Amino acid sequence: MVNKEVVKTSLLSKFYSEIKGKEWIVFTHFIGATQESSSLYYLLRRIYKFLKPYYTNNDAPSTNNDAPLLDVNKLVQIIKICLEKSPSTKLLIIIDALNHLEDKSFYDLDWLPNTLADNIKIIISTLDEGKSKLFLEHKKFVRYRIVLLNEDECREIVQKIPSIFLKSLNNDQVNKIVNKIVYINKRPNPLYLRVILEELRIFGSFFY
Repeated sequence: MVNKEVVKTSLLSKFYSEIKGKEWIVFTHFIGATQESSSLYYLLRRIYKFLKPYYTNNDAPSTNNDAPLLDVNKLVQIIKICLEKSPSTKLLIIIDALNHLEDKSFYDLDWLPNTLADNIKIIISTLDEGKSKLFLEHKKFVRYRIVLLNEDECREIVQKIPSIFLKSLNNDQVNKIVNKIVYINKRPNPLYLRVILEELRIFGSFFY
């Protein structure tokens, strides 16, 4: 069975690698990557610490307390106010796998204002089911649904990618690869396909 979460996490990781160092300052949080990453408090504390340097005392609630001394409610209050006001630079917040957060009440995203400041963007990934789906619909986010490859897309990739490495596949070889991938995964998994093509590049063998 294809793990859709692996696919969306990989896409977010690639997006981050391409955008970092450009005009946006990026915050990333991959829930489930570490034991503490699934904690609501840990996530809010990290967001607070990320936002704090880009606001003056006049732009955000002033506090003499550092994040470790703030409770969840106070962190939510501060973060929500910050996101409504324009920071000193462009900020992008990426949160992956919200459905794995330990505190499921956070699904309603109370810390998000109805309108973000112009130079703040937030990308959140989650499974399109259950409470995760409900909070997305409630907040009226712009939604992008990630789907796996169909057989034709898989075939096109198998035909084109090897040519980058000065290799070529005949129709019989392409069919063997595509048929095996479709047989195993039903809907081709891009990560599985990439592994196979990488083996072709390294070992030069078209049969396995």
